[in-house]
Formats: sequence, C-alpha cells, structure tokens
Amino acid sequence: MKSILVALFATTLLVSTVYAAKNFEGVDADKDGKVTQSEVQQAGLTLDKDTFTKADADGDGTLNADEFKNYHVSGHSHG
Repeated sequence: MKSILVALFATTLLVSTVYAAKNFEGVDADKDGKVTQSEVQQAGLTLDKDTFTKADADGDGTLNADEFKNYHVSGHSHG
C-alpha cells in the first residue's frame, strides 16, 4: 500500500510539473510577462530558433502570453 501511495504521489508531482511547464506562467521563469527562447528550453519544451521567430508575431524577440498561447494551442510544442 505504501509503495502505491508513493507511486501515486510521484505521478501527481510529475503531471503537475509538466502542466506548469506548458502554461505561460510556468515557462515565464523571471515573471516579466515575456518568455524568451531560453526560458522555453529550460521548461523542457521543444522550440528551435526558426519556430520561435515564427511564433514571435510582434518581432520583439520574446513571446507574450498571446503569442505563446497561439503557438502552444496550434499544437507545435512538444515537451
């Protein structure tokens, strides 16, 4: 029983970590309201430079919440 509880806790922790890493607030490590390519990679999401540039609709070198959501919802992120 104890091992089942430990496994359940570990699974819950893993799922929570993955969810946090895939939402904007979880990726925006410095909480500045923008996500850099480095923050995306640190969160474990796959996003190469070309794809990041395409997702950056306003061309400021970062992703705001809407750009991140549009990228993520479109099914491009794989992390």
